[in-house]
Amino acid sequence: MAGAHNLLLVLLAAFVCIAGVAVAIRLLHRARRAHGGARFSWLFMVGVSGGAAIWCTHFIAMIAYQPGVPVGYEPVMMALSAMIAMIGCFIAGAVAVEQRLPLSWEVGGLIFGAAVSAMHFTGMAGYVMDGGQHVIVFSPLYAAMAVSIALLLGLAGFTVIKVGTTRAHAIGATALLTVSIVGLHFTAMTAMHDPVLCLSGFVDLGSGLGLAFAVGSMGLLILGTGLASSFLDSSVRKETSARVREIINHDALTGLPNRDWFVREAVNLVSDGVKDTRLAAIVINIDRFRDINNILGHAEGDRVLRTIANRFKSALMPTEIVARTRGDEFAVLRAVFDDMDVPMLIKRLQSAIAMRLETPDGALEVSARFGVALFPDDADDIEALLDNADLAMSRVKNLHNSDVGYYRADLDEVARQRRTMVVELARAIDDDQFELYYQVQKNVQTREIVGYEALVRWRHPERGMVSPMEFIPLAEHSGLIIPLGEHVMRMACRDAAAWPRPYKVAVNVSPVQMLDDSLPRLVEQVLDETGLDPKRLEIEVTESTLVADPDHTVRILKAVRALGVSVAMDDFGTGYSTLASLSLFPFDRIKLDKAFLAEIDRSPQAKAIVQAVLTIGKSLNIPVLAEGVEREDQMTMLHEEGCMEAQGYLLGRPAPSIDLPDVVVPLRLVERAG
Repeated sequence: MAGAHNLLLVLLAAFVCIAGVAVAIRLLHRARRAHGGARFSWLFMVGVSGGAAIWCTHFIAMIAYQPGVPVGYEPVMMALSAMIAMIGCFIAGAVAVEQRLPLSWEVGGLIFGAAVSAMHFTGMAGYVMDGGQHVIVFSPLYAAMAVSIALLLGLAGFTVIKVGTTRAHAIGATALLTVSIVGLHFTAMTAMHDPVLCLSGFVDLGSGLGLAFAVGSMGLLILGTGLASSFLDSSVRKETSARVREIINHDALTGLPNRDWFVREAVNLVSDGVKDTRLAAIVINIDRFRDINNILGHAEGDRVLRTIANRFKSALMPTEIVARTRGDEFAVLRAVFDDMDVPMLIKRLQSAIAMRLETPDGALEVSARFGVALFPDDADDIEALLDNADLAMSRVKNLHNSDVGYYRADLDEVARQRRTMVVELARAIDDDQFELYYQVQKNVQTREIVGYEALVRWRHPERGMVSPMEFIPLAEHSGLIIPLGEHVMRMACRDAAAWPRPYKVAVNVSPVQMLDDSLPRLVEQVLDETGLDPKRLEIEVTESTLVADPDHTVRILKAVRALGVSVAMDDFGTGYSTLASLSLFPFDRIKLDKAFLAEIDRSPQAKAIVQAVLTIGKSLNIPVLAEGVEREDQMTMLHEEGCMEAQGYLLGRPAPSIDLPDVVVPLRLVERAG
């Protein structure tokens, strides 16, 4: 048997087998990681490439066999054996990668061995010698040995694939599966006998040398297609991975690195041995960038940012790194060797930023503020370094007396504390750390309760009660006043809806909230949720709110009043356009600022202002409520001057809803009666 084979063709068969098995294993790993339709596509390629390798190996090896008589194959059996090989490899791969099945890889290996065996004996069933005068019969012992080799080595090969994906695992699995195919073939060939039986319809292969190479070439072409698809997938994966990294590490608008990349690069600089070198972090904020967006539009604002980013790329040295950290802010990092390094760098940055924009109102000069912090002088790590540079920038931005500021712990500690409190403030809203206290409002003439003003208090878990004078400005500056105001309004309406008497509840609305077009919708939603009668809700706005943007504020107030909610002007008399404010919107109530009432016994002017405000209220038929009533003489004066309502410590200090006697006592009586 060994001497009856063409060695060249045997080597070709072995090469095709090794290449095909290697490609099929590579594709099988792709299928292993894929899901759904993608997994089916990879398994299909496994079936085609693996089946082609098995069939071509068998067919070339059969052509290599030279028994000394003419040989041929029946076309139907040739095609059927190829189909068995491909379908068998597909099923073996599909079972193996299905992780929900127990011993899936082992079962897949046995299916692979069975497919190799079925392909071989199906193909041999159509093998014809001497014009159909001889047909093959197999020795049962050798046939059983051949099948056993295919099954056991198929099982072993798939087990190795299951264990790992390293190069060593791939080589081991390829060797085992190749031997399973080749071992089955030559063991089964040893089992052949040739009794006589007449058959017809076979294809005469002649010497078969050219055909063997044609079959081998076709098999290699199929395998090459599978391998190319695998490499293409790898290439696409690498390109996708690179693109994802690009997106993660860079700003989409300017193409500059983002803050995360900037921090990592800076950390790498420190860890790579620059610890003995000072580093300068410079945070850059574009001046009046909001004006650029508001006046010229966001598209022009984006163009300005892109222009500045491109100029930075040209102006900076290779050892200097730049990033867009947020909105209109950039950051630059460089090593510092000389005292002039940072000033010279800032001059280059200022030149890169400087540009002149034409607007309908004239030219707009683009400039920036710079905050500088040095490592390790001002910080022990890169994050702290950036934060300190940002604090320095914020300081010069707020003071308006310089373009460049260097970090100073004594000056910037207050800003740091404010930032910390903003973070804690946001957490407090989420954690419901706020409470409402209510201050009673009474009729001056009868001393009867007319309502309560809701006053928010922050019970900090560590600091205790935090004054509204401390956190309200921070909430307004940071924008947190929007969720805080919503939270306060919802709590106040919910509490008032539970009161047994229909007292009115007054809720302050910040100027920042008035800029939000969704305020009327919020009020309507809260009233619906709590079931509070709209007539029992009053919102209070300050004069400054109305004067800042009269048209917008009046539109919002009209929408709120359309819901049935009343509107009061708070702190009346403290603004510059008090009378003009009353002409813009017909308020339901005027609240006289407590500062005037506190001075009536010492300042004739203050008393005159109080009298004038009360006169205006009577003339316009608008009730006036005096704030800050703390003494009986103040109450007497208000009574004499015809003031209708008042609130202050004399009438009642702010207290939680549950501690209000006029609210709690009736509730207790109702509970006892029940």
